[in-house]
Amino acid sequence: MALEHSAPPDNAIPDKLRTNDARLLALAKAGDEGAYQELIKQASPVALRAVRRILRTEADAEDALQEALIRSYLKLYTFDGRAKFSTWFTRIAINSALMIRRQYIRSSEVLLIAGQEMNDWMVSNLADPHPGPFEMLRISQEYKVLHHAIDSLPLTQKEVLRVWCGDDASMNDIALRLQLSVPAAKTRLLRARRAVVAEAKAGLKPS
Repeated sequence: MALEHSAPPDNAIPDKLRTNDARLLALAKAGDEGAYQELIKQASPVALRAVRRILRTEADAEDALQEALIRSYLKLYTFDGRAKFSTWFTRIAINSALMIRRQYIRSSEVLLIAGQEMNDWMVSNLADPHPGPFEMLRISQEYKVLHHAIDSLPLTQKEVLRVWCGDDASMNDIALRLQLSVPAAKTRLLRARRAVVAEAKAGLKPS
């Protein structure tokens, strides 16, 4: 999936397409940023409520959502549409939240959330069917800032993010594909993630 493409204006998507996940997905995969932004705007409130139930603080929940935005953007081509987009995105957000949670848990117990039934339950029970205008505006702004942050990365950092997110590759796999040592691959990935988060936070600060 190309990381750089020009997006049509938001109002270029007909209303009837905005209500159809399959058509929005087709447009998004073809490079239509407006279509993908609409999918994210619909799915983000659900995902945010899910990760808030897993994590201790609002800051951690926001970090998990940002991680999910990055991963979903780079993994869009893997989504086959068999589940709802909001279910797929929420699963990514939950996995991101679990990774953050594990930083605080040093026991053998691992929280596992898997299976279509559980994800459908979370979507149906945690979704806010009427997110407020300020919440939707915040999500839209956050998506645009993260998209710009990813596009601003050097090519080498974009590449390592794409491999890491696109195939859920291990560090050994990433190092092999990019012809790097494992320590070098870890360093490059860490720098890329830090750069995205730093630029995103800077872009989201009140002016």
